Amino acid sequence: MKGKYRGEKETEEDAIDIQELLFRYLAHWKWFLLSFFVCILLWVVYLRITMPVYDISSVIMISDEKKGGDLLSELSLFGGMNVLGSTSTDNEVEVLKSKSLIRDVVNDLDLYISYTEKRLLKKKSLYKSSPVLVDDSQFNANDLFSSLQITLTDLETSQISVTAEMEDLNGNEITISNTYSSFPIALETPYGKILLMQSGDIRNSDNISEMEITISAPIRVAKFYLNNLTIAPANKNSSVVKLNFRNTNPRRGEDFLNKLIEKYNTTAVEDKNKIAQRTAEFIEDRIILISKELGSTEVELENYKKKEGLTEIKANSELFLRESTEYERKRVENETQLNLIRFLKEYINNPQNKETVVPSNIGIADAGLLSQVNKYNEVLLERNRLLHSTSEKNPVVVNQNLLINSLHENIQALVRNIESNLLITQENLNRQADKFRQQIGNVPTQERLFVEIDRQRQIQSALFLMLLQKREENALAMAATTNKARIIDETLADSRPVAPRRMVALFIALIFSILIPVAIIYLKDLLKIKFSSKAEVEKEKLTDLPILGEIPLVDSAKETENFIFIEHFRSLRTNILFMLDSPDKKVILVTSSVPGEGKTFISANIAKSFGLLNKKILLIGMDIRNPRLKDSFSLPSKAGLVDYLAGSEKEIKNVIQKVPGCPNLDIIFAGVTPPNPAELLSKDLLEQAMLQLNSIYDYIIIDSAPVSAVIDTMILGRIADMTLYVCRANYTNKKVFEMLNDIADEKKLPNISLVVNAVKESSQERYGHYGKYGKYGHYGSPSKG
Repeated sequence: MKGKYRGEKETEEDAIDIQELLFRYLAHWKWFLLSFFVCILLWVVYLRITMPVYDISSVIMISDEKKGGDLLSELSLFGGMNVLGSTSTDNEVEVLKSKSLIRDVVNDLDLYISYTEKRLLKKKSLYKSSPVLVDDSQFNANDLFSSLQITLTDLETSQISVTAEMEDLNGNEITISNTYSSFPIALETPYGKILLMQSGDIRNSDNISEMEITISAPIRVAKFYLNNLTIAPANKNSSVVKLNFRNTNPRRGEDFLNKLIEKYNTTAVEDKNKIAQRTAEFIEDRIILISKELGSTEVELENYKKKEGLTEIKANSELFLRESTEYERKRVENETQLNLIRFLKEYINNPQNKETVVPSNIGIADAGLLSQVNKYNEVLLERNRLLHSTSEKNPVVVNQNLLINSLHENIQALVRNIESNLLITQENLNRQADKFRQQIGNVPTQERLFVEIDRQRQIQSALFLMLLQKREENALAMAATTNKARIIDETLADSRPVAPRRMVALFIALIFSILIPVAIIYLKDLLKIKFSSKAEVEKEKLTDLPILGEIPLVDSAKETENFIFIEHFRSLRTNILFMLDSPDKKVILVTSSVPGEGKTFISANIAKSFGLLNKKILLIGMDIRNPRLKDSFSLPSKAGLVDYLAGSEKEIKNVIQKVPGCPNLDIIFAGVTPPNPAELLSKDLLEQAMLQLNSIYDYIIIDSAPVSAVIDTMILGRIADMTLYVCRANYTNKKVFEMLNDIADEKKLPNISLVVNAVKESSQERYGHYGKYGKYGHYGSPSKG
């Protein structure tokens, strides 16, 4: 029968599972309703306690002031192999995101001090509107182990309560609490003194009665701001950078981004001016030195003229000097360049000037050397800026260090080569000058000495004038320095908060209002050790034995008269007849696993149902250890089966009783409880009695003991034609089916079939009394046996 049932329903299995699943969850609709109200309440509370977050954005363009040079052109060949590291824009993005730069912004704006108004389940930022301000000039916030939290209550009264909570230098929690009548309020802490000052009329500050002041270490606040800051180029090949920042106060977010851009530009300008400042210092030193030498030469010339009485240059010396003017001019220029090169050589070879910018605009005429110096300064500054946001072990910084060392060596080599070339040129010019010295050999000695002194003065004077010119050019370069970042889109906060997202939070709340009860029901079913219906037994394949039917749960004897209840027993009766399958098979053994599963109740109602077929039915109570059958019938006490088996009654017919109102139903009670029930049931006398009863009755129903408790039922298996095994929904443990399957496999009981008792039916199926179970009435409490 079971196989037939499954065969008929196999194609509908999925649909039945879905329907069963739906009704299983809908049966707990109250849970879903409660979960819905709880989740909606949590959604409202979440929106109230969560401070709105705004998105603040700005767009800047970073200027690229790279200057070309021979070395840069050569190194550009390695760009495809990423030897030089990141692009200039990527490096500037890293500088903008450096913790040191953001910490400076936090310190400048006092962002490490937050002011918050506290209300019921809600907080409001008081940035730039706090009625109380903190003076922390005598407080070291950088040493804070954790945040210092100051709570001010009763601000509208003359008794202001102040509570400060913090951790000391050893990590121990300390609390400072006191009441003050007026401001300012001084708080002594392990980190210094804090002064609370009134910034306005507290009593007119939007009825603020309680507020909270939080002071944190600036570096921790900088890390927090960095986590909420997004900086990225607009595209791969663009120098346009987008800045996005999220904060609970839009004005604070705008101030932060504006100050960040301002600090970045200030830092960039300072880096640019380092070269000009170093060049200015170099020029000033040389001007002082040349000024002293020039003054000494002029004094020497003046003294020489006085000593020799010279007033003008003689005509003959003027002739020779005119011819040698070109060579003298070249010698002056050559010596000037030689002196500058020697000055620069002395500077770059000085260990104290290692890894500092090299003066560039000092008058050196060699373009290759100037290109190398400019490139060296540019790379050195870029490396120093990267160190603000990363370590020296970063691959980009390592590559920059290698490039700096290479450029420094190239500059030293170029200086040596240029100096060598200038010396060679000087020797050539000197040889040409010697020719003219021979021609002016007849010129008076004093005139010749005058020319030599005057030539030295001219060299020093030319060098002095050139240094003055370069000093002015360098000053102009410093004055003309522009910002590194130019604002394209000004900083602006969105008018609507980006978080919390009300509709998304509502959707999540609705999802959880469904998922929570579903999860609870699922876990409840998953952990359930008892089955609830026939369908569950079949679905989980707890047994392959046929299930002949299921009986609904009834709360009172009156419900046994319900039409639906009666129909379930009619269906069970039909299936039992189908399983007997022969007129010679008429003995039905009813048992269960443990007491309380309803085997006596099932036995009584099956006997009554069979009686409606106009067949002679006998119901025998063979649970002689714990007889419960008598509780279901209002019959007088009389000898029972035990009396017959013990020999007190000689005839089996003497223990048979008629059931009033049921002409086709007779009953034999168990009788008194014997000391040896197993031995009594094993007697041949029982088999003889059953042969006699089989000839009288059409069907015999035996109410036996539970199989897990005693062996009595196994003994009775020899006299039965089929076994009806009763399992109770939400009562019988699923592990019982393992024992039942073993009994069936070992054939300890004949022809075992199952009936599921006390199944909870939906309210739609329990619709009134459409009929009664014949005219016999009911058998008493349905929970018995």
